[in-house]
Amino acid sequence: MGPARRGASSLLSPEGFFLGKMGFREAVAAGDVALSQVREELEAQLSRFQELLGGNPTHVDGHQHVHVLPGVCQVFAEALQAHGVRFTRLPLERGIGSCTWLEAPARAFACAVAHDARAAAGPFSRRGLRIYSP
Repeated sequence: MGPARRGASSLLSPEGFFLGKMGFREAVAAGDVALSQVREELEAQLSRFQELLGGNPTHVDGHQHVHVLPGVCQVFAEALQAHGVRFTRLPLERGIGSCTWLEAPARAFACAVAHDARAAAGPFSRRGLRIYSP
């Protein structure tokens, strides 16, 4: 990851970098992330993709599964629909909660992602996104 755009943003650390996976999740849960800024960032990335490659991506998902977080999933689905993207990944790993070989923090994270993914299926479907799972 490199520095993001200039100026204050709820998506950035004080050093100007995007929040990490846990920092972003915590900020979203606390209501500290402006969803309008999430939408702006998504628009900027999708526009840059189109500028560089001459078309829209066929599918998009979020780094560290942030695209399924409450609130984020709605603006994610809206942005993808606006850019004609038809597919996204729904990170539902079967049996992840019973994987005893995963350390407790990793298992808790995976279970939280699966919970959020199940909740995101509705907003994705309402925006016409087709979902695929591993």
